[in-house]
Amino acid sequence: MTKIFTKLRALVDETLSDHDTAVDKMPTMEKAPLEQDLFDHRLLYIEEDTVNRMLRSALRNHWFFYAVTFEFEPNNQIFLSIITKWGNVINVEFTLEDLWFDDYSSSFAIRLDTNNIDTGGFILNSILHLLGNWCLSLFGIFFNPIALGEKGSTMRFEKKGIIQFDLLPNTQVKKFIPLPERHIGSNGPVLLGNPRTSQSVLQLDYYAFHDPVHTFQMYQPVLAGFVLLTLRPFSCCQSACGLHLLSCITTCLQKL
Repeated sequence: MTKIFTKLRALVDETLSDHDTAVDKMPTMEKAPLEQDLFDHRLLYIEEDTVNRMLRSALRNHWFFYAVTFEFEPNNQIFLSIITKWGNVINVEFTLEDLWFDDYSSSFAIRLDTNNIDTGGFILNSILHLLGNWCLSLFGIFFNPIALGEKGSTMRFEKKGIIQFDLLPNTQVKKFIPLPERHIGSNGPVLLGNPRTSQSVLQLDYYAFHDPVHTFQMYQPVLAGFVLLTLRPFSCCQSACGLHLLSCITTCLQKL
């Protein structure tokens, strides 16, 4: 009997020891290599006080403007106050509809209702409130686009009070945006968009791509001549849609 109990005790001890080692043994986890991020995303905040101070410095010796003041309000509402050299005060309220800056283009759009313009005079206000929106539409029909200076920037009057500004890629407006420093070796384009305003602050989405975007030109024969189709540089999120649109256009031209 003693030998039987001894064997049973040895068998129980062996079983318990195997169970303990199985519990204590930790599985080895292999870490997957981390891929480099495609871009850096940040939120940029532009305070109205900074913009107004830079405007005062830029318009110090202007022949018409004495002071220009911006006020950012929620829901992309912006109040603009202009004081001329002759003491006239003009107050304008408009909505920031769109804003887009990259290495190749710069544009922004506002929605303006002339009923929200106050010039301080009864006669001029009456004329603007009655004929202002109609005049903007008329300008958009006959004069679009309107050149701004001699460097290539333009302005367009569109439907529903939209005023579109197409500026130079290296426009002076970018100086009002506090761009962060790029990472070493990051040579891709920088995109700014999706504007959102809150009390006294304008917020922008900032994307800095690490890899450069290559551009190219494509020549497509149409009838007896040749049409040069120049592709605008697309970002990673726009290239597929742009190429599909281009193929549809060329197919339609070949069927003419």
